[in-house]
Amino acid sequence: MDSMVLLHHSIQTMGAEYISAAHCNFGLRGEESDGDEQLVVDYCKSQSVQCWTKTFDTQAFCSEQKLSIQEGARVLRYAWFEELCEEHDISVIYTAHHFNDSVETALINLMRGTGLKGLTGIPRQRGNIIRPIIDMTQEEIKSYAAEHHVPWREDSSNNSAKYQRNRVRHELVPLMHDINASFPSSMKETISYLLATQHALRDAVQRFKDDYCETSRDSMRIPVKELEAHGHPDIYLYEMLSEHGFTHGQLSDIVASERVGAQIIAEHWTLFRDRSHFILRSNKEVEQAVLDISVSGSYVYDKLEITVEVVEADQATLGSDPMVMYADCDKIKFPLHLRTWRQGDDMRPLGMTGRKKISDILIDSKVSLADKNEMIVVMDSERIVWLAGLRVSEDTKLDTGSQKALKVRVHRP
Repeated sequence: MDSMVLLHHSIQTMGAEYISAAHCNFGLRGEESDGDEQLVVDYCKSQSVQCWTKTFDTQAFCSEQKLSIQEGARVLRYAWFEELCEEHDISVIYTAHHFNDSVETALINLMRGTGLKGLTGIPRQRGNIIRPIIDMTQEEIKSYAAEHHVPWREDSSNNSAKYQRNRVRHELVPLMHDINASFPSSMKETISYLLATQHALRDAVQRFKDDYCETSRDSMRIPVKELEAHGHPDIYLYEMLSEHGFTHGQLSDIVASERVGAQIIAEHWTLFRDRSHFILRSNKEVEQAVLDISVSGSYVYDKLEITVEVVEADQATLGSDPMVMYADCDKIKFPLHLRTWRQGDDMRPLGMTGRKKISDILIDSKVSLADKNEMIVVMDSERIVWLAGLRVSEDTKLDTGSQKALKVRVHRP
């Protein structure tokens, strides 16, 4: 009934030529499911509305993916909707969720444990998905269907007690209504208040991010001192990072921990604690880029500007800038390669007879966990000749016999 009311309302407000209908047949109720599909097809035909239908083997999909029927049906439904949008250049998806659905969702979230967002139920919009009748109650939808003679069929699965949502709908909500006859209106006021509170918190967190956080597509740096100064750092972190898969419990633990290097891991992201920052990084394995340098000139590596030139050895100003390397041209085995360091890398630092792991140099230099991942090495065809900003190689150093110096400068704009 909900979807048929939404379809009728959309036809009346926008016109049949501007909308299309998509019906999912999950094949869970045999002939009843087929009857639902036929109703939608016939109604769309009578209203000159384009209609797409698709039948799914929902049981097999859920078994294969180890999902509940309701979860699996949701995955299948929205995946197909997105396919239709891409194939037919559709920008908006309307779904028929209503206020009772939102209340049920809020109650289910409350029983599972949730934050402000979960207590507000189903949002009016999520990306390109809009729920135009989210403020209508089930009774208002029934009245609309009767007044406008909208055809509909009862879904018998809505009465099945094996689904958690149905137990909330048929047992918990009526009980709450019996205890408080004004439960629907008071719940609507409560959700409205919680939404306003959520928006206020979201705005405050966004201002904090804008003022203090460094963000990129695959990382975020959150300053610990400023976060704690705002009070309730776990709440701020949860609002910023819950969408990345972290729970409030995980974030509370890392806030309480004072151990540098403490970390929590979600499916696609890792958050770890540095001396001064919480650092969020993507877990995805990215093929590490290598910049090849064969001649003098200017290069760009990620956000770094690299300049390479050959100068007279006596013009080298050793030690004046840690981000500039000078090396004896005759000792360099070209071509050069520039990349971020890797576990297992080593070099022979200036003044040493033996080799030392890059990881140990970074630890000895007290390089922060965040900065470690950004450290650059320059190699010739045989070895690392420079750990940018920290160490040059004993193997390629300038000496009294040097004539030409290779100058490499790394600059971050």
